[in-house]
Amino acid sequence: MTQVTVIMSIYNRPRLTKQTIENMREYAGIPFKLWIVDDGSEQETKDYLASLKPEGYCEEVELVTYTDSVGKAKRLNEFLVKKDYDFCCVLDNDVLLPVDWLKKCVRSLVEDEGIGLACVNVQGIDPRIILKEYGNPERLIALTIGGACMVWGSFVRDNITTFCEDYGRYGHEDAHFTQEVRVKNKAVIVLKEFGIHLDDRHLEKDSDTEWDKQYKKMKNDCATSGVETLRNNMKILQDSIKNK
Repeated sequence: MTQVTVIMSIYNRPRLTKQTIENMREYAGIPFKLWIVDDGSEQETKDYLASLKPEGYCEEVELVTYTDSVGKAKRLNEFLVKKDYDFCCVLDNDVLLPVDWLKKCVRSLVEDEGIGLACVNVQGIDPRIILKEYGNPERLIALTIGGACMVWGSFVRDNITTFCEDYGRYGHEDAHFTQEVRVKNKAVIVLKEFGIHLDDRHLEKDSDTEWDKQYKKMKNDCATSGVETLRNNMKILQDSIKNK
């Protein structure tokens, strides 16, 4: 039986986490196992995660809880190195996804051996995300893409598996991941149906609590400090293509 697993590394934001999980359980389109890492969240989030039960397309829930927070990449890698899945979706906890999103991503990977990574774009129309037609009315090829919802199968599981941990708590670990997929001559595609990002973590709002302000500053600082590392790693990957 094919094992499809959705994994999430969660650090607080219980309201958005609840919306994301309720949405994906209703609209995934195929059965999946939900594997959650609580990366040192506060008690409200811990209580919500502990209350989760199989529902909708979610057939099983596994929760691992930590008291300290070390970041998305490190936590997800602890699961990914086990390779205990046929298809894997890494999902952020602040998105709403279209109907049958997981079913369509998995189907794309099954139907086309040239695809290494299938994504749902939740950034909207953004000039940084360059899209072109890719052989199917449901999908586009992405020259650049964010990592809020990424799905892959056995090729990535056996050849790449882990996120880069060089960018701080939140940085460019998923950008590096998509680069590695392309270096190994696999396409990164997105569904034509866009999702929605529930929380703009970069813009300050009058309603921000002190925690919100600290979180957004941390997010921006890590993204900025990770740029040079991302460029260096990109050069290494480009050099590896030339030397093949």
